[in-house]
Amino acid sequence: EAKGLRYTTERIHLRGDPAEPQKQSWYKKMVPSGAVPAVRIRDEVVCESLDILFRLEREFPEPALLPEGDADHVRKLCRRSLDFNTDDSDWLHNTEPRHEAELRE
Repeated sequence: EAKGLRYTTERIHLRGDPAEPQKQSWYKKMVPSGAVPAVRIRDEVVCESLDILFRLEREFPEPALLPEGDADHVRKLCRRSLDFNTDDSDWLHNTEPRHEAELRE
């Protein structure tokens, strides 16, 4: 949506609950690993949120979703965002203290 691109959304069973059905067979054919999220860009399937973001930036640079500057720094910043846990009541704490100094750069 932020890029203004046309897309369709498909609901995928995540199997987080044993009562849920397995992932749809068409999805397993498209993404053999079953990874979610995944997006088809042209004829290629890209999985993982950050990989999707970087690919969208490369394929469709306007409007930019990532800050301008050194691409390595932006990539490092985005990758380091995975070191934070936002799934519980300890919202936004660094789960990798060894990266603390690097995150403050």
